[in-house]
Amino acid sequence: MKIYNPTTLAYFAGLADGEGCFGIRKATWHMRHGLARTPAYHEDIRIKMKDVIALRLLKTGFDGMLRRERKTAYWVWEVRDRRAANFAGRIMPFLKIKKRQARLLLKLRKSKDSWRKQGGYRGHHGGSMPVPTSVLKYREKLFREVKRLNSGRRQRKQAD
Repeated sequence: MKIYNPTTLAYFAGLADGEGCFGIRKATWHMRHGLARTPAYHEDIRIKMKDVIALRLLKTGFDGMLRRERKTAYWVWEVRDRRAANFAGRIMPFLKIKKRQARLLLKLRKSKDSWRKQGGYRGHHGGSMPVPTSVLKYREKLFREVKRLNSGRRQRKQAD
């Protein structure tokens, strides 16, 4: 991972605040196909722009995926899971608008890391202990809160 100075991190935070989306993705495919008993929750950050230069800087420093949308002139940089949490943590001090969403992503990461330390994860396709109902309820709560914040249903405070 590349080390950035605070000015560059503030620039990335501005991109994320203005052009980005901080989300929690709920994956149920493995459940529906009998490969898992519970949904998986993933941290997900996307920044979508017409100019690819800034997105290439993000890809260089934080990895992720850079792709061009087929039917539009937009480029999308996307980062998930631990890399998304790392990015959110690095730009957190500079976020103004999407700080609450970023905090929720970091809470999800903490929950996943805690579960991993307890021996609850041993691979993508089975072999892990069942996730306790209390942990699933907490992750679902985080998922719903990010979804609510992103929907704009609640009046947001003015950014400082």
